[in-house]
Amino acid sequence: MLGATLSQFQINIAFTSIAVIIAQFYVSSPFYIQVLVTALDNVPKDLYEASYVLGVGKLETLMKVILPMLIKVVFAGLIMSWIRALGEFGATMMFAGNILDQTRTIPLQVYTLMQADIKMAAAVSVILFLISFIMLGIVKSWLNKED
Repeated sequence: MLGATLSQFQINIAFTSIAVIIAQFYVSSPFYIQVLVTALDNVPKDLYEASYVLGVGKLETLMKVILPMLIKVVFAGLIMSWIRALGEFGATMMFAGNILDQTRTIPLQVYTLMQADIKMAAAVSVILFLISFIMLGIVKSWLNKED
């Protein structure tokens, strides 16, 4: 439905780098939302109530009280979502394709290499694993660090 409307204005998204971003965002956003919802559920209700009693509105409470408390969780969720998007294969392949120098991501490069050079595919897979592992380690140590 949206594609037909956009094509009337000569806007094509499929098989472009924008399609890669949309596919990765679509697949990884539930991970970020889950982290954020869990963090917001763990904020004591007393903080909200105290803020409201002092005359602060809902938006200001969120921006000046809640988000500063959750800044680590917000960034950790973003990094975790990025790590998930980094390994995305299916939605990217279907929506953006596997076009060299346009839409090819690391997982698609591994897929392409699997057909020709299994050792190189394994090497690229290890690099992807190491990037993800290092980023997870950084997030874990950052979250565990005391302020």
